Amino acid sequence: MASLRSVDTAYASGNAAEAQTKFEEARSAWNKVAPTISAREAREAQLMFDGLGAKLKSGAPAADVKSTVSGMLEELSEDIAGELRR
Repeated sequence: MASLRSVDTAYASGNAAEAQTKFEEARSAWNKVAPTISAREAREAQLMFDGLGAKLKSGAPAADVKSTVSGMLEELSEDIAGELRR
């Protein structure tokens, strides 16, 4: 989650290279967690990461990246909390 927040911070400050590095760290961390949750939730998160990666590569406006990261953090928090309740 911290790496994902760092993507937004780096991108908003105009540091696309750092944002890409933080994105790769966040995706790597997620890939370690994904096998422990339901396949549906893991696939949904993978699609969100794909979307964020596409925005970073295309040079999307910082507001779009921020909105995507915020949505991902909210969704992932809900998914993790749901998995912990099981």
